[in-house]
Amino acid sequence: MTTTQNIHSDYELHTEIAKLCSEYQESFKTITCQYAFFHIIFFLIALIELSILVLFFTFLTKPAVIAFTLAGIFLTTFSYFMLHFYFQAKKPQQMQDMHNQFIQDCIHHISSSHGLAEYHLFLSQALHIFLNTFSYQESQYYSLPLQSKAITSLLEKFSVWMHWKDLYLMKEKILLSIIQQHIEYVKLYPTDLQAHAGLGKAYFELANLYCHPDKIYEKKLPWISPEYDSEELQTKFIKSCYCAIEEFHILDAYSPKDPWVHMQLAGIYHSLDEPLKEIEHYEKVLAVVEKEEQILLRLGTLYFQNGASAKGLQLYENLKEISEQAAAELLSQYGSFSL
Repeated sequence: MTTTQNIHSDYELHTEIAKLCSEYQESFKTITCQYAFFHIIFFLIALIELSILVLFFTFLTKPAVIAFTLAGIFLTTFSYFMLHFYFQAKKPQQMQDMHNQFIQDCIHHISSSHGLAEYHLFLSQALHIFLNTFSYQESQYYSLPLQSKAITSLLEKFSVWMHWKDLYLMKEKILLSIIQQHIEYVKLYPTDLQAHAGLGKAYFELANLYCHPDKIYEKKLPWISPEYDSEELQTKFIKSCYCAIEEFHILDAYSPKDPWVHMQLAGIYHSLDEPLKEIEHYEKVLAVVEKEEQILLRLGTLYFQNGASAKGLQLYENLKEISEQAAAELLSQYGSFSL
């Protein structure tokens, strides 16, 4: 009876957290949309003023009228930049306040009977739910009742261009908080393998945030900021990847034959574009899981792409016994090694 009550209580708790996440997501969307409308309104005002100046320039013969028109344009421009600088300082604080308030609201839902370890686990899970509410949000801000492919595509592009940085900063705050909760949990249970697995995955999620979207998303975004190619984000990406690698090395030390650990490491080295390290860990996976089609295909592809054609052909023979189609796909990579 007690177990049933606990399950029911946990279900109600997760339902409340999901509802809370939805409410905060709407608040975040409202705040960011307000800033977008601010830019749009000033852009339209400036466009109207410039249009009036161009269209009626020949009628503005009096110097006083021209002076007032130019003064209006100057006032609009000055007001825009003054308010823009003000909002630039205000918006990050609003996001931080929202993030802090969400954590406080989650804490109110934690029972006093929960221990410190459960406290950190619950907060990390709640923050993960919150993070997931922002998935693919960049292109879903605006919609029109009339369906038009061209207009929809334009709106998606505008939505990503206008809001990607807001979502990036919010996701970064959430992920850093998740990592902090996992770190606190590891301090309580330093040899708990699940704790290190959770921390490693959180670091890799953070690395994916810094990674170029073309490497992460299956669906290509309509617009990608050039900031993803900046040295700052590249440095953050590499640092987060190596933090994740260190956590999975800890897991490997305690459980050296766990194929899941080597799969995670292979995935991280793939993101870092280090194929030789990726090969090393796929070989360790294959030593435990011999007949896995996708592993054979991926490792064989890596062999061909990196000049180890003899090993690639050996895996081709093994793959033929499992899937002729996968074997043909692997063989198509033969000769892909470039000098």
